[in-house]
Amino acid sequence: MDKLINTLISTRMMTFLMLVFAIAIGTATFVENSYDTITARLVIYNTRWFSLIMLLLVFNFIGNIKRYNLLSKEKFSILLVHVGFIIIIIGAGLTRYIGFEGIMPISEKEESNVMYSSEPYLQIFVTDEVKQFKYDKQINFSELFSDNNALFFSNYFEIPVDFPNKGHFDIRFKNYIKNAEEVTLENQENGVNMLELVVAGQSGRETVLLAEGEIKTIGTLQISYNNNTNPAAIKINDIAETLTILTPYTIQRTAMPKMTVDTLWKDSVQTFSPMHLHNVMGTQFVFKKMYKKAIKKLQKSKNDKAGNLDALIVTLDYNGEQEDITIMGGANRMANYVKFSKNGLLFNLSYGAKPIQLPFSIYLNDFILDRYPGSMSPSSFKSIVTLKDSANNVNREQEIFMNNVMDYRGYRFFQSSYEPDESGTILSVNHDFWGTLITYIGYIVLALGFIFSLLNKNSRFIELRRRLKKIREKRKSMALSILFITGLLGSATAQAPKVNIISEEKANEFGEMLVQTYEGRIEPIHTLAYDVLHKISKQNSVTIDGVEYSAMQVYLDMHIYPRFWASQPLIAIRANTGVRELLGIE
Repeated sequence: MDKLINTLISTRMMTFLMLVFAIAIGTATFVENSYDTITARLVIYNTRWFSLIMLLLVFNFIGNIKRYNLLSKEKFSILLVHVGFIIIIIGAGLTRYIGFEGIMPISEKEESNVMYSSEPYLQIFVTDEVKQFKYDKQINFSELFSDNNALFFSNYFEIPVDFPNKGHFDIRFKNYIKNAEEVTLENQENGVNMLELVVAGQSGRETVLLAEGEIKTIGTLQISYNNNTNPAAIKINDIAETLTILTPYTIQRTAMPKMTVDTLWKDSVQTFSPMHLHNVMGTQFVFKKMYKKAIKKLQKSKNDKAGNLDALIVTLDYNGEQEDITIMGGANRMANYVKFSKNGLLFNLSYGAKPIQLPFSIYLNDFILDRYPGSMSPSSFKSIVTLKDSANNVNREQEIFMNNVMDYRGYRFFQSSYEPDESGTILSVNHDFWGTLITYIGYIVLALGFIFSLLNKNSRFIELRRRLKKIREKRKSMALSILFITGLLGSATAQAPKVNIISEEKANEFGEMLVQTYEGRIEPIHTLAYDVLHKISKQNSVTIDGVEYSAMQVYLDMHIYPRFWASQPLIAIRANTGVRELLGIE
């Protein structure tokens, strides 16, 4: 046992652990860059072996305090360094296992006491209206672990449930698709014909796929495709490979893009043509395309769209019958519940942010958004809120904006974002009082250890300082000579600067950057450079020693070699003015 302890607290073990730690976080950076943060957590940060490394480092630091007698006055600075590392690792552990964070959306003139976790939770609720089953667990998935039989990592899970009087069922993982989107594939086995309709709704354009034999409600209308069972529906039929429309209403139709208008009369069969806007009873729709023998399929989007959700596909195995269920959600996404009935049980499944109730509430008095002059770009925004805690008799008003955080009962509220229609605010919430406090204390202790190491006369830093002082004294005369020669060269350079003007290719690359002008407009630096040179010289370019340089080259080079350009004849002076005479130039 003594041999094992001596090995764990040895300098070699510390070196080995620090090397493994460095390799691990370096690997995690590459994993995060190639996949995402969640995959890096699953592979590195949230693993037991990584936590074990942290635990062994703490044990090693504590052992070295005793082994090297760091409790003495002479080694106090080194003691602080060790203690600082120990405290930081403990604080990180508290943050990892106790702390949590999320967002809190609040509409203006409304009150809320609910935040939503940033971590995704799989939530399952099953009831027969008498008894119920609840499952609530934080689970992260990665597209890297698509193989359920992976040796070390896997997305797979299985939840067995024995529901009283209803038998046994299992809910298990089948697939996970990150950044999923639904696509329509034609000419597929077991496919059906589909019509793609684009509907103008209150939330913008929406694409609706109407399968053959289906009736769908769109706005205030019901539309069917090769299904005449509902007399009140607008009936679209495929007759001799020609689409027709039979409507119980009179519809105004506009052909695009010519914008010619005609009318589809009630109870009359007419051709259903693509790219025509149909307007009836406040609902507008356009027939865009027809798919032959098509199926709808979820797949990873080729474009990294911020609005796309992840798709978690699970299999419900109930009394030998299996059914696949798709749950849309993901990290930092509001949970969308999938509801369905099966054998007398009502199922509610979701995967996304979990609502967390706070022990107090926040009322949003006002949300203020300021913009740059002459621009729609936000310059700043803040929330004026009232914190309400009846249990502690607290009712106070406070402003939350950048670098102005509201702290209360271990929660920290930051101004994060706002609703797209500017009707409310979105606050970022962090609950990690002890983890943050202990980690900051660790940083302070570590910094003090470094400072005292610089001041401790017995430290390695002071010894190196003595050696450097001796080296400086030996080379003092040589350094003075070098400085003298350098000064002469610098003086000569100042009198007659010679520079290589930056290439046009590099200047144009820099010119693509965007800047804000004093008028509040956003423009590329290339445009700004042209304006500056034209204002000074009334020219679009400058010629020096027979070589022409663009405005962008001149503008950028001015910032690099100002002395050179100060001596160039750039400033345009109008003819027949007293300025030329005063300067003595023609």
